[in-house]
Order: sequence, then C-alpha cells, then structure tokens
Amino acid sequence: MDPTSMPSPELLSHYPRIPRIPLEEWAAGSLALIAGSFDDELSARLTQFSAINNAALIFTYLDDPKLAKKLCEMELAWLASKSMDAAAAGSSSQLLHLAIDPWVNQGRLLALARSTSEALDCFGRVFSLTQGEDVWLGSCSITSFEWKEIERLHPGLRSTAYSVYIIESLKALSMAGDSAGVLAFLDRQRWAEGTELEKFVIEGRLNGLSQLGLHQEVMELAEEAAPDFDYFHQAVFALHSAESGYVLGVNNARRVACGLASLLCGGAFEGIPKTTMLRFVLRLGELLERLTEPDAALVTYVKGLESATTVNDQPAQWEFLRALLRLPVAHCLYTEWTQQLCRIIGTTDYGRVRRAEGLAPNRIDERPVYVDLRRAVIGFLGGVASTVPPT
Repeated sequence: MDPTSMPSPELLSHYPRIPRIPLEEWAAGSLALIAGSFDDELSARLTQFSAINNAALIFTYLDDPKLAKKLCEMELAWLASKSMDAAAAGSSSQLLHLAIDPWVNQGRLLALARSTSEALDCFGRVFSLTQGEDVWLGSCSITSFEWKEIERLHPGLRSTAYSVYIIESLKALSMAGDSAGVLAFLDRQRWAEGTELEKFVIEGRLNGLSQLGLHQEVMELAEEAAPDFDYFHQAVFALHSAESGYVLGVNNARRVACGLASLLCGGAFEGIPKTTMLRFVLRLGELLERLTEPDAALVTYVKGLESATTVNDQPAQWEFLRALLRLPVAHCLYTEWTQQLCRIIGTTDYGRVRRAEGLAPNRIDERPVYVDLRRAVIGFLGGVASTVPPT
C-alpha cells in the first residue's frame, strides 16, 4: 500500500452485500437451484431467477462482462415474454417485479465499463418507476398501473428502488472519478433528507469533498452530521474525518483512528453485518498504516480476516492477508497467513485477484461447473419470443 495514496471513495454505510464465496462453490449452488424441484411454479420461478441473477454476477467476477450482459438481456426478454403471455390471457404477470435486478445489473456493468451516463440512465429509470412514469427496462415495459400493483404485492420495493438509485448512481460516478458529478447529483437529492437514505447522501458528499481535496469541509460535515445517526455510522463519519485529518496533519487523527480500532477489537460493532464491516475495517487498517501505527493496524486486520473467513468472502480474505503480511510486525501466525494466501492465489477464480497477482485470465470453458451453469441459464431463458420489442 502506498501510504500517501487517497482512500477509495467506496461507501462504508450499511446496505445488503452478498459474501463473495469461492466462485466454483457459488456456481455449483446456483446450478443446483436452477435445476431444482419446487412445490409450486411461482416459488420455482422466484428461486430460479435469483440463481440466474447470481450467475450473471458470477460471470462478471470471472471477467466475462459480455456473457453477464447477455444473460441480463435474456432475463429481461424472458420476463417481457411472460408478461405478454399473461396480458393475452387477461391477467397480469406475477414476475414483472423481477425485471429490476437484471436491469440494475446491466447498469452496474455499464458503470464498470465507465459508460457512466448510460449507467446513470439505468438507475434513473428505476427511480422513475416510483414517480408514476411508464418505463422500459430493456425489453420489459412497466406501466404506472403495473407498478402500483407491484407495490401492492411487494411493499418494500419502493424503498429498494430509492436505495438502488442513490447507491448505484454514487458508485457509478465514483468509479468514473467524477467527484464534482457526485456533489451535483447529491444536490438534487434533497428529498432523501430525513430518510433512511440520508446516511448515503452524507457519506457520498464526504467522499466527493475528500476526492476534491476539501478536507476541512469533510471534517466539518462529519462532525455536524454524526449526532443524528447510530453508533456505527458515527464511526463511519469519524473515519472519514480522521482520513482528512491525516492529510491536513491534524493531531487528533491518530487518536480517533486508534480509538476506532479499540472499539472494533472490543466488540463494539458485533451487531453490524460482517459483509458491511469488511470495508470499514480495511479502510481503518489502511489509515492506521498511514499513521505508522503498525500494532493497531495488525489487530484491526486480524479482526477483518476473522470476519472475512467467517462469511467465506474470498477476495476480502486475500486483501486482509496481503495487508497483514506487509506490516513490519512479527507475528506467530505469519507462516500460516503466508500459506493461506498462497492457497487463495492458487485456487481463486476472481478476476480482480488474478489480475493483481499477475495470473493468466480465467477461461470459463476449462471449468465444467461454469460451462454447466452457462448452459443451464441459457437453456432456462431460451425460447424467448422474438417479437419482444426493443428498448
């Protein structure tokens, strides 16, 4: 790690995250669900579609965004076909709400490809549904009437749509390095103040200000906002403030960072989902390294590795092991950590990890489970009506 480098503008606030388990294991589980037997057709379709969404994510992690995009498009076309079949029979589709996931996944793929304006359009269309507009999600049309019925059957979907719009738009702008765009976007989201989304708005602003070098403003906003939030998000804002304090040479940055490490190791955040804590802990450890606090960084990274191992998040385990092994601190587990890291590097299929380690890219056709998963998904979604209209 470059101790002078700026932290990633990734959001640390809590929102649901899926553990990134080893990809072969994940693929095998998804394959079993797609091929499984169920008590009724609706339950089967809901479970199978969730597994297909995971398949698109798996192929993204395998560094095959073209295949992931194709699967998302096929999902939307399949849902559009089922919707037209239902309309022809004089009823409404019970599956139309499932279009949001593959559509959002397409937006994420566009963001990864740095097609930021197109990604923002994807997320904006999800928000437009909540504003009573008729919207096309790829091949899938959802009218305002259909959305009202969807909301009646799935009351939590409106808040999900709001969260997708805010969180994914911020991530897309941050990936593009458009900090001014982040702040401009947040200026248009005043409606989110006083809601569950406010923490993302504030943290997004903290990230944007930090990336623009406005560190005094970061510290002032973090201090002003913290009292209105729970203890974990107070800690998140304190970490942002300490990162900016370090850049400005403020004396209390070290005290705040070491204090957060003590809270972490004392179990203060045990109630927070581990998949949320992983990012917070990694950022905290990196700040402690910058502050030349290797002992505090060590116990912080150990805590992170324990959490990553508990949820079997393979890329996070890799990150924490690399961090531990670069510290200038002797530890009795050094040999064990080295062996563990070598095992992960030797077996992982995560493209990001392989690229960082200088390994050859994955070849999906060389792993039967990925070939079978691709075949199963395309087979499930095959037979899509060719009459489905384009976007």
